[in-house]
Amino acid sequence: MASNADGSITMTSDMDVGSLVQISYGDPSTIVESIREDSRRIHQFQPDILHIFSCAARRTFWTSKEPTYEIQPFKEISPSCGFFSHGEFLRTKGNLNQHNVTLVIAAMREGEKKEASAMSVLTERGTLSKVPLVSRLATFISVTSLELEETNQKLEYANEKLKMAAIIDGLTGLYNRKEIQSQIEKELAREGTRKFSLIMLDIDNFKQVNDTYGHQEGDMVIIALAKILHNEEMAYTDKFSAGRWGGEEFMLLLHDTDVSAASFIAELIRQCFANTSFPTVRMQTISLGVTQTTEDDTLDSLCTRVDAALYKAKKSGKNKVEVL
Repeated sequence: MASNADGSITMTSDMDVGSLVQISYGDPSTIVESIREDSRRIHQFQPDILHIFSCAARRTFWTSKEPTYEIQPFKEISPSCGFFSHGEFLRTKGNLNQHNVTLVIAAMREGEKKEASAMSVLTERGTLSKVPLVSRLATFISVTSLELEETNQKLEYANEKLKMAAIIDGLTGLYNRKEIQSQIEKELAREGTRKFSLIMLDIDNFKQVNDTYGHQEGDMVIIALAKILHNEEMAYTDKFSAGRWGGEEFMLLLHDTDVSAASFIAELIRQCFANTSFPTVRMQTISLGVTQTTEDDTLDSLCTRVDAALYKAKKSGKNKVEVL
């Protein structure tokens, strides 16, 4: 990060517009005092070896001239090994928490304490006075901006999942009733809209499938039908929207499609499903009702009419397409 003549700050990493950023500053005096206290405690323990793990951000905090500045007092207590890390974790009472910019020192000893030797004390003079504030802030921004970017990406992914969950049926992957109904309403409300059609379909004797073979087998039948509808949706792209209306009922919205073309599509779907064989429940069928919008249609009148067409198909023998 750099400070400009006009008082603005230039970041070393990209920041998205609208990002919420918290800027903090590591106080060298506080850090040095903490190191003094910890080094005294570890010196009194008289370890045989030290394992030192420090965040890479701390290394650059003290500038590249003295990357191991703050760990020198510990290295003089006993032999040591370790590395610089990125992201540290602490388990507390069964909870795993991520900590950033931490210094972890594990002191180990076999047997009783040995005679204590003289100990070096870290001071604030000399090197510390050469580290500028802007340099320390730049180090912090460089490290945290990457973490912020990762967090933003996770939030965007989570928001997208929530958005999809609000409009997609969990079992079938098709639109849920609320969404397909909303699309029908929008199509009706469009000024100068062309005619469009609805297809409502229902799996024949589905209750018998659930009662005889169980809901798991019933779900397999629903999923298979949804796959056929999805394939049709992909084939017709912008002209076709499929949704689960409820239970074993589905609603199809066919944009810019008259009743003749809609009936043809309905018959293709009926035949495709009738030719689908299931390992346990064998062959199943569907009934379909088709209707086209009229000039004075409302959502209620349109849905009532397509439902009546479906009812007619059911009452006249099932496994067929009826138009109203």
